[in-house]
Amino acid sequence: MWSNCPEFQTRDGAFAQLQVERQALEDLLNAVAQAQQTVQRSEAVHLDAAINDALAVVGKAFGADRAYIFQTRDLVFIDNTHEWCAVGVTPFKAVLQQIPYHVGEAMWTAFETQGAMLLPDISLFPVGTELRHVLAEQGIKALISVPIREGNAITGFMGLDFCKTTRRFNASDQNLLQALAATLSLALQARGYQKINRRLEAELRAAKDRLAAMLREAPELLLELDSDGVIVAFHHNAAHGPGLDPTEIIGLPPEAVFPPHPARIIRDALMQARAAGASDTLRYTLQGGGQDKRFSVYATRRKGSARGGAAGYLVILRDVTQSHLQDQHIRQLVRVADLSTNLIFLMDAEGCVTWMNPAALCQSGMALTEARGKRPSDILGLTESDPDAARLICAALDQGEDVDHEVEARSKDGHSYWARLTLKKLCDAEQVIEAYMIVGVNVTRTKLAEARALQDRANAMDALNEGIALVQPDGRFIYMNPVLHAFLNLPEEALATTLSWHEVTPPEFNSLLTDAMPRLFAQGSWQGELDLPGDAAEGRAFEMSIAVQEDGNFLFIARDVTARKRAMREQTLLREHLQIAQSRQLVAQLAGGLAHDVANTLAVIGQVLETVRGAQDLRSGQALGRIEAAVGQAQALVRNLSHLGRR
Repeated sequence: MWSNCPEFQTRDGAFAQLQVERQALEDLLNAVAQAQQTVQRSEAVHLDAAINDALAVVGKAFGADRAYIFQTRDLVFIDNTHEWCAVGVTPFKAVLQQIPYHVGEAMWTAFETQGAMLLPDISLFPVGTELRHVLAEQGIKALISVPIREGNAITGFMGLDFCKTTRRFNASDQNLLQALAATLSLALQARGYQKINRRLEAELRAAKDRLAAMLREAPELLLELDSDGVIVAFHHNAAHGPGLDPTEIIGLPPEAVFPPHPARIIRDALMQARAAGASDTLRYTLQGGGQDKRFSVYATRRKGSARGGAAGYLVILRDVTQSHLQDQHIRQLVRVADLSTNLIFLMDAEGCVTWMNPAALCQSGMALTEARGKRPSDILGLTESDPDAARLICAALDQGEDVDHEVEARSKDGHSYWARLTLKKLCDAEQVIEAYMIVGVNVTRTKLAEARALQDRANAMDALNEGIALVQPDGRFIYMNPVLHAFLNLPEEALATTLSWHEVTPPEFNSLLTDAMPRLFAQGSWQGELDLPGDAAEGRAFEMSIAVQEDGNFLFIARDVTARKRAMREQTLLREHLQIAQSRQLVAQLAGGLAHDVANTLAVIGQVLETVRGAQDLRSGQALGRIEAAVGQAQALVRNLSHLGRR
């Protein structure tokens, strides 16, 4: 009966809701506890995998779409180091690297003031801020994040993203995540300490190795002397010298042990040590084994000697023959570099100048103090005068490559010069780059001579009647003389270096050149003729030749042979007319002689007709008339024949 009462129904509903909330909280507590145990039980080498597993447990328990950890890097960048994503949710760990620290300014403020950042609805976050933009790009609708601390410093944060809907957060959510963040912080710190311990152990081993090496390379002889200069003990490295008998040294002054000259040097070192506490490094030479051996002597004063606390001295004697020879060799090399007229640069492994010889300093116009730390491209002024060469040299220094290149350099005062630079890397025995060296040869005179030669050649080609051009393999003109400029009917203001071969030559020539290219590359040259239509009826004719140069460019020569072709055609026509005239003259001569002979015969026939005309009868008169008519026709034919051969 009471169950139907509205008040009891409301209480039952509230109780049921409370039970649901308690169960949900208990599930979250269990999930966080499980995540903490996973992290705490993990070894340092497997910590990253354990953190990822812990994020998966917590993310699923909270119903999040993403669970992640960001860690700071020197308060400059933050990196997404760990991430878990629900099924179907896009991961962003690969993208969210080296995020500027200032982007999370609102988050750092919330961590300091509230202990966490709770954003139940991203749309309520201020529009236009960088953080709002980053969150919107990831499709986040709500998030909760808590700091990861190391002491009082915030070294990162852990967060949960909700991408499908907004979500309300309560104090329990914040406390649970803060507890997990504390566990993660301890685990990360422990791993960091282990890394530090491993590094310190490695440094300790390295220090021990260096100490062992120092002991192996200990001085040949270390003498302990009392205040009177008597040897009281010695330490000898037998690996670097002959064995010594203590009875022959201890209790004796240096003069009783060493030859006079070394003994005097040792005494000088002791006097300096008595006066100043330590001596200079003194040297002496001894003849031994057929060669001079050099030794160094260094003395220092000490207090509290092993014998009654009396003052004494330590004297170190070393065989420095090899180092002396090396120093001598280095001095000679430095002297050669100082006297060389070539430009010599030495750089460190990062490609920054450490030394320049006098020739390089003089040519660049810089002092060595000003040049140190700069790139050679800056000292040579290549950024302004030859940007391509500057990029080439900088790339070679960055990639550890050798370079041999000719550059147009510029001194500090703006004076231009040409140099042939050879860049070499200097490696140690293990082929690790220690430094770089550049040797530059000033080729300004050579370049000027080449320029003059090119100018002279250009002037000579300009003066020729043939059209001449130099063309790159890609078809770009290097040079074109005025004659060819006119042949191609180009505007006066057109620059040859801006033109391409196929853009200005006639289609007929391009077609002809396509057929000629195999022969050109096979034999190195090609010759041919080309007739082009023109304004005149006869057009224009050109004789051309192309040759491949040593540098791979093409030399093109064109001659206008239109006049010669016209003269040849006129000569051919005149020969034909002469032959016709000669033929006509011969015909006229033959016709004239024949006409003369036939005319004589007809004259005789005419005279005979006149003679017999009087004795004729009617019948014979008719016959004579026909003969007379035939004679007249024959005479007319003879007259026509006499005109044969005339125009």
